[in-house]
Amino acid sequence: KSFSLDHLFLYGPATEDTLQRARQLGLSAQHFSRKEELVRALYDMIKDGDVVLVKGSRGMQMETVVEGLREMLTNCN
Repeated sequence: KSFSLDHLFLYGPATEDTLQRARQLGLSAQHFSRKEELVRALYDMIKDGDVVLVKGSRGMQMETVVEGLREMLTNCN
């Protein structure tokens, strides 16, 4: 099964090279230095039926992005 990537959201200084490469490949990508900004951008962009994959090392504590997005989605409904 194949899938397509519509947008790439990156967080933290270690992903700045990934941002540049993604743009070279023609991908739509944004970089964030604050998780709150990333959560807001996700919230503003996602639609019903979208799939969001959150990936990061344990040290990055990316579960806070999932929790923040879940909270925003719960409070808007």
